[in-house]
Amino acid sequence: MKSFKSLLKQLHDATPTKFRYPLDVAAASMQDTLQNWRMPAYYVRASLHDGHSEGTILYLGERPQYKSWIYNFFGRNIEPNYIGNFSLPQIIRGNNPALMADIILCPINPLTLPLFVRCGWKIIPLHVLSRIDLTKPLDVLASSRDAKNELRIIRKSDYRFQELRSEEALKEFYYEMLKPTVMQRHSENPFLSDIESYMQLYKTKGFLLAAYLGSEWVGANLLHTSKHGTLVSANVGWRGASDELMKKRVVSALLYELIKRASEYGFHTLDLGSSNPFASDGPLNYKLKWGANIELPEIGYVDRHLLGIKAFIAVHFNFSSTSARLMLQNTPLFEKNEANLRVIGWNSVMPSTLQRQIDNGIPWINLAETHHMELPT
Repeated sequence: MKSFKSLLKQLHDATPTKFRYPLDVAAASMQDTLQNWRMPAYYVRASLHDGHSEGTILYLGERPQYKSWIYNFFGRNIEPNYIGNFSLPQIIRGNNPALMADIILCPINPLTLPLFVRCGWKIIPLHVLSRIDLTKPLDVLASSRDAKNELRIIRKSDYRFQELRSEEALKEFYYEMLKPTVMQRHSENPFLSDIESYMQLYKTKGFLLAAYLGSEWVGANLLHTSKHGTLVSANVGWRGASDELMKKRVVSALLYELIKRASEYGFHTLDLGSSNPFASDGPLNYKLKWGANIELPEIGYVDRHLLGIKAFIAVHFNFSSTSARLMLQNTPLFEKNEANLRVIGWNSVMPSTLQRQIDNGIPWINLAETHHMELPT
């Protein structure tokens, strides 16, 4: 049996990608569907940003990103209530009284996605990608008013930079800069891999771009190379998560230097990583002011492993509810619309940093104008 499995693996690996890819996607989707045929459901009810209305979120399955949804819609962390397990047909049909809420979140894969679309659910990426096109001139990438204001502050601080590659440097960065930054700046949903994971990446294809003020090492960006001329910004941190360093724009200083060096080294793309799918997300809008473009996550191979089939969730909005409309007004979302990306909101105010994305072809959709349900006044 072992030799037969080994033979199947050899045949699989020898199959050209264009034939192997659809088979792998189908097999992975089927496995995910079977594993999630019944899912636990959790219910959250809390006051909204206006301080008067209450809203409800029901989410299915276990996704760490759900914490970000709760935080963005309610402005704080709230412990959800477990209400039971439900089957996929029960969830899709939407006629179970226990599964009623202003917003419902459910994991999907390429196999189950069309079922949810036919039932009127929105398909939302768990994250969006931010990438800078390094073929564009530096003065074009940093042409926004916000970026120019950042540069004025940076130049007053007189930063200098150095590339570091020792294991000791990575350990100092991890414990003295990255860990404090993650715990303080992402307190609503902190996530930090163990240092061994960073060390493995660092040893094979990574390095640190370190920022100094005088002789003091104050911050760094952990970078690694990727295929097809892409440099990836994996993590950024600064010493002790200092507010004073934030005021001196240490992150902007590192990013501006990174853009310059990546272009000089011949990279054509700088990958700034993923961000929450909320149009008002602070880290995302920070990347946009430096010329980043927003892209959908993709299904693809990394070291011959297929990744990305769990990169989306289905979201159902009860638009007959005033609370649901208010929640979407305060937190417009990036939506997968067939193979493209668009932003959906309900009479929402568009962040100024998104204007270039809109000009470049990402539609801004006001569902208050396009929704055809007869809503209560």
